[in-house]
Amino acid sequence: MQGGFLSVCAALGLVLELWAGGGNWLLPMWSVTAFYATVVHGWRWSFFPWAIAGFILDATYGRAIPVTTLVLLPLTLLLARFWRREGNCRLLPVQAIPGAILGMVLCLPALWWESCRPENILSWRLMSHAGFLGLQWVAGSALLLPAVCWTLDRVAKPLNLTRYQDIQQRRADPHA
Repeated sequence: MQGGFLSVCAALGLVLELWAGGGNWLLPMWSVTAFYATVVHGWRWSFFPWAIAGFILDATYGRAIPVTTLVLLPLTLLLARFWRREGNCRLLPVQAIPGAILGMVLCLPALWWESCRPENILSWRLMSHAGFLGLQWVAGSALLLPAVCWTLDRVAKPLNLTRYQDIQQRRADPHA
């Protein structure tokens, strides 16, 4: 049941990100759902479905190097493992904080790649474009993570699966 739920979540995140990308919007649904799944179910359960979805995302966008799986997935998993151990998972509005951090961390490789292109070195076009992309990614993640947590927790409750808000009750207090 858990593996099926995670596979459906990965497929839904992939489809929504591709749908938003078709409209030229950077809504990081893939990474936000991967963050949710890693916090709730651990990295071992969430790695494989999101790695497959990342390869599909890279192939769909025509990337020669699977950046999504090789760079963005490990960054997402590391941040999610840190938030699972140290963060506050009980309050829904607080989830905008790791969402914004996730968006900031994930947009840095893309902005670095754009800025290294010879035609973009020290240009105002690059700075305005990079600022807009970064704003989309950070604001999108900050708004999407609480919404994803709320939605997937509502779906997980009748399925009797672990919920995002129950994580702190299940973990041992590392600061005791």
